[in-house]
Amino acid sequence: MDRDFAHSITEKDLIDYIAENLPPADMARVEKAIRASKDLMAILNALILTYSNEEHSVGAIWQRHRLSCPTREQLSNFLLDAMPKDLHDYIEFHLKTVGCDFCQAELEDLKALKKANEKARGDRAKKALQEGVRLLQQQSGKQPRPPRS
Repeated sequence: MDRDFAHSITEKDLIDYIAENLPPADMARVEKAIRASKDLMAILNALILTYSNEEHSVGAIWQRHRLSCPTREQLSNFLLDAMPKDLHDYIEFHLKTVGCDFCQAELEDLKALKKANEKARGDRAKKALQEGVRLLQQQSGKQPRPPRS
């Protein structure tokens, strides 16, 4: 492995890696560097020991296991506005007031998936309509009239 790649991983990256607070691409980048570098693995193990000894408060455990975070399904329903108002209000509070980076990233991912699905659905509908018009034209042997102004 390129030494510069392993050196580009900071202690903060490793701490965020332990807490699973990195975006998926960064998690993969850090994990790849850890697997390739014995030095990084040793630093990671020391950080894990340090943080596991210090972080046994209810708040730390709550945050580490994301006990207040909504599920991906709940975030999806939030995006579709398909949930009871009280749960919607809680998730909105969690995202906007608490500012949970993990849930905000999940929501952004779901928004991207929704947009891609809507585009694919629109493309399929357009092709189906065009095919229907083409078949009707073939059956009638006529060309379509120009649209009225």
